[in-house]
Amino acid sequence: MKALRIGLYALAASVVAVIAVALFLVATFDANRHKDRLVELVHERSGRTLAIDGDIGLSVFPRLAFTAAGLHLSESDGRTPFAAIDEVEFALRVMPLLRGEVRVDRVRVIRPQISYRRSADGRSNLDDLFGAASADSAETSATGDRGARGGGADEGGAAFTFDIDGVELLDARIDVADAAGGLKGTLSGLSLQLGRLQPDTPTALALAAALDLSEPALRGKVDLRARLSVGSARVAFDDLVLDLSLQPGARAPLVLAVRGAISHLPAEGSTQMQLKGRFDDSAIDARIDSARDRPLSFTLQFDRLDLDRYTAAAPLAAAGSAPAATPPAGAPPTPASAPADGDAQAVDLAFAGALAFNGRVDIGELRAAGLTLSALSATLAGDGRELAVAPLSARGYGGSLSGEVRIDSQSQRVRTRQSYVDIQIGPLLRDLAAKDLLEGRGRLDVDLDTRGRTVGELKRALAGSATLALRDGAIKGFNLGQILRDGQALLSGRRDQSHEFRRTEQTDFSSLDASLRIAAGVARNDDLALLSPLLRVGGAGLVDIGANRIDYTLRAAVVASAEGQGGAGLEQLRGLTVPVRLRGPLEAPAAQVLWSEVAGDAARRALGERLERALGSDGEGERSAPATPEDALKEELGRRLRGLLR
Repeated sequence: MKALRIGLYALAASVVAVIAVALFLVATFDANRHKDRLVELVHERSGRTLAIDGDIGLSVFPRLAFTAAGLHLSESDGRTPFAAIDEVEFALRVMPLLRGEVRVDRVRVIRPQISYRRSADGRSNLDDLFGAASADSAETSATGDRGARGGGADEGGAAFTFDIDGVELLDARIDVADAAGGLKGTLSGLSLQLGRLQPDTPTALALAAALDLSEPALRGKVDLRARLSVGSARVAFDDLVLDLSLQPGARAPLVLAVRGAISHLPAEGSTQMQLKGRFDDSAIDARIDSARDRPLSFTLQFDRLDLDRYTAAAPLAAAGSAPAATPPAGAPPTPASAPADGDAQAVDLAFAGALAFNGRVDIGELRAAGLTLSALSATLAGDGRELAVAPLSARGYGGSLSGEVRIDSQSQRVRTRQSYVDIQIGPLLRDLAAKDLLEGRGRLDVDLDTRGRTVGELKRALAGSATLALRDGAIKGFNLGQILRDGQALLSGRRDQSHEFRRTEQTDFSSLDASLRIAAGVARNDDLALLSPLLRVGGAGLVDIGANRIDYTLRAAVVASAEGQGGAGLEQLRGLTVPVRLRGPLEAPAAQVLWSEVAGDAARRALGERLERALGSDGEGERSAPATPEDALKEELGRRLRGLLR
């Protein structure tokens, strides 16, 4: 009992002594007298100028608290403002320190401001600070090594723990001018609140901020809430709630609202993320996994996604070309020397080399580059240079799509192989290329390769091949049967006939087959086969994709005088091949019937028919022997004349 009383007296005396010392320090210590020394220390270590406009406060019991107000820090030149803090408070509990524990009572920072600048050559106003920090780290490491060799007081002792009652960051602001990264703007209203933070113990986290960038044009707000756990083996954000709204310039706003969890393992350098929620009007399910020794992997699922809402630029076609807008009816055709709208538009494929990754994307309904597709599934892979979307499959336009796309970020190269099976070609062309030129159902196969830094360069460098097989369709802009019927009167005069493109007219067909060979942006064809009850049409020519023009000659043969499409009255052309030349801009080419080339054939045929009537038919069956030598001579002469006229 006596020993216990002595121990209690000693403890009480120690407490009284500590209180007395604390009261003495509070009564006699004036932290403001050390302002100049603190300013000198900062300048010695960093070369920067620290100004303290407000008071510095210090309290000792029941917590060791430090407060300061009106802090300003310059950049390395000593003049340019870098950072400022209206008020900062840092407090430690005293008694846990006696047990070797750090118990932070409060960390509170009010209205901090930081200005970050980086030039185009990569130098920033933080470089000198990181250099100083590296030197301090090296010195500390060397000191630690010496201590380790000599043994330390903590060797074999208990682990040093931390305990923070709360962290509060109010109304922070970060100004960014990053020329190298193409970023300029402000992150303002940044607020962070943390509850009690202990090792491996969940605590409440709340973060909110507003974003206002001028480069690129982007405004938005972020609100994040979660249960944060911090430990030596794991950092986790559980019960994560993220609400993000962005307004990219004049484009459509983007809204993301997700729930999920994020887990990071420092020893492995790995992070796993699982999120579910809404992306605008679509449900989203995302799983992301990253690690230091392997590429990023992910799976993304959307029930619907409209990418065209977020792009102000004209959509690129599958081959990397941009369609020209369809002019209104009656508008004059585009001159040959005038470039198509959008040809000067820059195309930056740097995104394809942003990072190495492997992933899969599934979208129930997608609208992109004007196309509307469903049940899209794509496997994506990036190696830091090339992005491969292979395989790619989807349904749309009454059929299916399969293929692959490869984008090389360094050479600005795009390659694609795609097959459209059992599709309606008319709606596909109207959505993809803004052109109403063709109708029909069938198959389209493309194998294309191009490169360039503008839309025009991509079009002019286009190479590859394509095949088309359609059934029960029509070519828009002219009625070939009607043109032939109306122009028969010109046949005898050997005069050609021009015909303007009319959107209300069309040439029907039961089948159309063709292949294209493409080089330097020019597509060539010489195997067109178009069949209809009235006509058999072949052709040869080219389409200059870079110049947006066509020069193609159809060769139409009338095989019947069926009614419809102006078929009546074409008996005069039966058996003849009539050339029709299509020239001009793709949106509205002019058609010219080359009657001058048909006239000679028609004349020979008419003379042959007259000769047949005069000399009699050569017959297909058995003929009786000539009655006289004169009849035999007449028959031989007729046979030879018919041979000359064929």
